Amino acid sequence: MKRLSDQRWFAASQGDMRQVGRLLTVYGLLGVVAGAWAVGFVETVDVLAEWLRWPVDRHAPFRTAWPEGVGWLAVVLPAAGGLIVGVVCSRFAPEAMGPGSGHVIDAYLRHGGELRRRVPIMQTFASVVTLGTGGSGGVEGPVSHIAAGLGAWFGRVFGLTAAERRVLMMAGGAAGIGAVFNAPMA
Repeated sequence: MKRLSDQRWFAASQGDMRQVGRLLTVYGLLGVVAGAWAVGFVETVDVLAEWLRWPVDRHAPFRTAWPEGVGWLAVVLPAAGGLIVGVVCSRFAPEAMGPGSGHVIDAYLRHGGELRRRVPIMQTFASVVTLGTGGSGGVEGPVSHIAAGLGAWFGRVFGLTAAERRVLMMAGGAAGIGAVFNAPMA
């Protein structure tokens, strides 16, 4: 009798170990993808900001004040960026507009870790345009929203349960924040 229970325990633990191995693989893959996405996001914001500021910077690369005659860009660029983001996001993904932490918390608590697939893409677009054109804000909030959306997407692709998707959302957000703060193994 003892031998039979040992065999059952071993079979059950093998199944559990397979599940743990599968989840660790998914979490590791998400960490790499979310981290790479976060780094690409920050670099894209920097490139767009540099490109749009070029008419100003070529006149006065070391001055903090805008040179005479181009000061209007300080008002027009952020306004144009806001207009573009408002029009595009209201059409395709309204949840990508504004701070995303509330939306992520709502998805975690009420929707079983589900976010629409387009949210990470639209949040990336909206934040790159907003920050790149001089809008106020930082990269940390958008990156956590984007990476949590990637976690939700991974959960859907790999057919995980609601509880596992929730954990994956938080793991994605943590991976994105870790990448922004140059702490990849946090």
